[in-house]
Amino acid sequence: MDKVGKRKNYYEKPKKYRWHDGHGRQLTAGGLLPYDEKGIWLVGEQDSGGPQRRDVEWTDMGGRYEYEDGDIYKTIAREVGEELYHSAELLRRDIVYFSRKYPPVYVNGHQGLPVYICYPVPINELTKKDFVLDPLLFQKNRKNVLDSNPTVPSNYYPTVELRYFPYCVIYRALKKEKGTPILKFRIQRILKIFLQKMKKPIKNNQNNEHVIQSSKKRLCGDSSGVKPEGVPNIDKKSEKGGP
Repeated sequence: MDKVGKRKNYYEKPKKYRWHDGHGRQLTAGGLLPYDEKGIWLVGEQDSGGPQRRDVEWTDMGGRYEYEDGDIYKTIAREVGEELYHSAELLRRDIVYFSRKYPPVYVNGHQGLPVYICYPVPINELTKKDFVLDPLLFQKNRKNVLDSNPTVPSNYYPTVELRYFPYCVIYRALKKEKGTPILKFRIQRILKIFLQKMKKPIKNNQNNEHVIQSSKKRLCGDSSGVKPEGVPNIDKKSEKGGP
């Protein structure tokens, strides 16, 4: 019950709180992007708010900051566990550790200021924290959650799938090619920045499109059958984002 004696609607959209990071940023949400030299892990969300089921849209593992979290690191740890139905989990101290080792990617809000923070973290580093992504366990846990909460509408659990995407598919999806995964706006912004941090074979090239195509060939191969190679070069911190 709230102060006026009316029952609180626990399913209504919560107020958007902001966490001040000490560097002038006021963040409303945060997430995690697991990656390796061949691709990335994303979660698929399906908001069936209407009578017809909508297409699955893919994004990073993350969500809204809540004041109970205390800081954005707790937010990321909590949201990752919730969106994966606890098939894989991280602690707050794990996120803090990664924040000191890997530079974040920020997404700006409508006022042009950073509101979302995402930490791309190598999969081999995540496994050291016993964080293993398993699509089958994800589906099993999701079914258990739905079965255990029969009075909660299923669309209140919008995360419906966990999948690994090769960079080839991601590049095509960013170009919105037919038959490719639908990427949410947030992950589109994250990936455009993240992919620019890859090792580039051509230095000091002002033609951005040519550089992207060069990176794409290294990761996806080309018509000549060149084997994909190259690792996103984001191991060294380039901007302040840690505690």
